[in-house]
Amino acid sequence: MGASIGFVGIVALAVIAGSIYALLHLLHTQRRRAEVRGVQWVQALRMLLMHVQRHRGLVSMYHNGELSVMEEIVSLRETIARDLGKISFVGEWINENQDWQGLTQHWARLSVGCLSMTSEKSFDQHCRIIVSVLAILEDVANYHYLNRSNFNEVKVLWHELLLIGELVGQSRALGVRILGYRSGDAQLSEHKKRIQAGLCEIEGLLGKASTRKKLSTSDMAALVEFIAFVRIQLIDNIGPVSANEYFTKATDTIDLIYERFDIEMQLLCRQLGIDK
Repeated sequence: MGASIGFVGIVALAVIAGSIYALLHLLHTQRRRAEVRGVQWVQALRMLLMHVQRHRGLVSMYHNGELSVMEEIVSLRETIARDLGKISFVGEWINENQDWQGLTQHWARLSVGCLSMTSEKSFDQHCRIIVSVLAILEDVANYHYLNRSNFNEVKVLWHELLLIGELVGQSRALGVRILGYRSGDAQLSEHKKRIQAGLCEIEGLLGKASTRKKLSTSDMAALVEFIAFVRIQLIDNIGPVSANEYFTKATDTIDLIYERFDIEMQLLCRQLGIDK
């Protein structure tokens, strides 16, 4: 009798252990799927962010009278439409996200109306969309377990790095306005103040140990050089750079940030065991 009870107990424990193992395996599988989907969304949102930032800069040039950028503006709108479609296609979670719904509606209005707005209003509306993209990216990372502490300060990617990229992007759009301004432009002083504040914020971010760990020595040197370049050209009015040259210089600096972001994302994928 005692042996039978003991056998039943062993069987019961085995069943419980098996159930726990199956549950843990299921949770691990679900979490891994969420991580993979999160990475897909982060990568797609990164492309959207870069394209909206470039669209903002080109529209700023258009408002300066640089009508030759119109063809690229139209092409970029089509690219952004594809970006939005790719992001929605990844999964239903984002399509049910109210912030995402608001962003897509906002872009639909801005994309057709930005050229008829004032330059200042267009800049402001683009910035609002970019803030929304960054917030959604953070939501994606949190919901899909990408902000876990053992991922080597991964939050720096969508905090410090992308914020630096956005601050450079703002200086690109405002800078071409300054370089193309007409005498008596009431917005000139305000644009310079905003750029100067952005440069100070970049310097603060570069001073953080977590940021320096993610940037190479050459990255740091290029960013420091860009800050000095902007101050000479736009704040001190010493340099003779044209709006087109400035746009290219700022774009090269933004590309540097995104290249570093992509390298760090590849490292994250390897940590997660995800094949890109």
